[in-house]
Amino acid sequence: MRWFKHFSDAGDNKKIKKLIWKFGIEGYGVYFRTLELVAKEFENNFGNNGSLCTLSDDYDLDYLAAEMRVEPDKLKEIYDYCAQINLINAEKWEQGIIHIPQLVEYSDIYTRRTLKQLQTNSEVTSNNVRTKCEQGNILCSQNRIDKNRIEVDKNRSRLEKKENNITGTSEKSKSQKKYSITFNEKTKKLEGITPEDIQHWQETFPDVNIKAEIKKAEAWLDANPQKRKKNYKRFLVNWFGKAQKPTTPPDNNLELEASKLWAQILRGSYPPEAKEILQQMGGARVIKNAPSDKIPILRSQFVKIYKTLKGP
Repeated sequence: MRWFKHFSDAGDNKKIKKLIWKFGIEGYGVYFRTLELVAKEFENNFGNNGSLCTLSDDYDLDYLAAEMRVEPDKLKEIYDYCAQINLINAEKWEQGIIHIPQLVEYSDIYTRRTLKQLQTNSEVTSNNVRTKCEQGNILCSQNRIDKNRIEVDKNRSRLEKKENNITGTSEKSKSQKKYSITFNEKTKKLEGITPEDIQHWQETFPDVNIKAEIKKAEAWLDANPQKRKKNYKRFLVNWFGKAQKPTTPPDNNLELEASKLWAQILRGSYPPEAKEILQQMGGARVIKNAPSDKIPILRSQFVKIYKTLKGP
């Protein structure tokens, strides 16, 4: 999926508002960054409707936490709440899977056309066509899956060519990409890694010993033969991301502390640490009686005062 619709009033959605009230702009950012990652994975799951709008196993919680510069426990808390208010599929999340089926409704034209074509072809292939064998009059049942797949590929190429002409891009279809890095089962080594790859990864992950981490990845693949990857380059990038620990600036720590206190206040609990701040804001009743559209403003005020009191 090359893009999806992000409406200018997305922040006014009731579920999104709840997410912002509970976690602030951090929750908003985590959710929409997750949508972007799911959209990137979308085409890899064509032909498997059950996996559409699903983030692959390569994106585990630790990697996502490093990617978004959020503590893993805090990220899990945000995803738990997203599942609770149905921003992500709750049943899948219980299995540790991020699944956002509603993303299909906001997908680009190419994706929607391709999905429609796949659905049409699926209906056709369910009815096998009876034809005559060339070498006799015996009727045989011939499944047309291959023919339909060829037709889908043609339609996909035609649509991509049309979109490239409009956008001026020359991006090739993901289905045409060939992954150069492979895992040799005999030597237990990753093959196809170039010096340019090493240099690029070292620049991207300056705190990581790239060559040492590649050896660790090879040892892990050897010990887990049931977990082979389609794209080893992406697997390695995810591996390096986990190896590079995120650093949380002090100001972000204060923001996180203030957000936790604010969440308690919204639930009707008033911790002692918030007493002085609430007094400066005019008392707890100001928050309790505030209309919903004023809550984000009050939260920003609360966080600002907290940082002033607790900061250096």
